[in-house]
Amino acid sequence: MFEFFIFQAGGLVLWPSDCEAHKNISVVNEYVQKQILEGHKTEGKLDVNRNSILMKHDTEYNIFFCVVLSTQILQYADYVPEMLDRVFSAFRVEFQSILDNPETILLPKLFESFNVTDIVKEFQGGPKTHSIDS
Repeated sequence: MFEFFIFQAGGLVLWPSDCEAHKNISVVNEYVQKQILEGHKTEGKLDVNRNSILMKHDTEYNIFFCVVLSTQILQYADYVPEMLDRVFSAFRVEFQSILDNPETILLPKLFESFNVTDIVKEFQGGPKTHSIDS
């Protein structure tokens, strides 16, 4: 239902490390091409086909956080922007020491432990688990 992606401004996807397995990576690529690379905007919403992408830009580290979901679902799930904010905050808290170290080269393997399942379940009202599910 929700697919989250975290990537650097240069295009390197930091999370999930297996982003090519996700069907909506093409929607993210389209957003990057149409909005970020053409200098239009780095945050907000874009509708592509029947999907919507919501983007949040961490200007301190130049990292982008996004969630892709069906445009139809977004119409009824008004909590999605807040959920994306929580994913953003959780990532920053969990990896602050890595992000603050100027000698660290950010690579996907550094962030493999990140998990959004509990955040998504909290917003959907379901029981929390510890499995990886984006």
